[in-house]
Amino acid sequence: MDVFMEDFLVQPTLETARFLMDVGVAGLEKRVFHPTAEPGCDGDDIRACSICLEDYEDGVEVVVTPCPGRHEFHHRCIANWLRRSNTCPLCRHAL
Repeated sequence: MDVFMEDFLVQPTLETARFLMDVGVAGLEKRVFHPTAEPGCDGDDIRACSICLEDYEDGVEVVVTPCPGRHEFHHRCIANWLRRSNTCPLCRHAL
């Protein structure tokens, strides 16, 4: 194999990296975030992404992890996280 082909195969392109990031998130549940009128005391009042710490905007799509806590994150945040780790950022449950 020539040197050009070796470099091409070894170094992922930005497009490839984005594709792989999306594939990691593709199998996870998604839902549209709507804040409740009043936060409950059952722990269901989380209104911000635990990765970037930004509040969720009403109507934004969030990704729900399959771990027992069903944690929610911005799509871009969990996609970037899954590039480095295959566990939930909060509870370390295998994704």
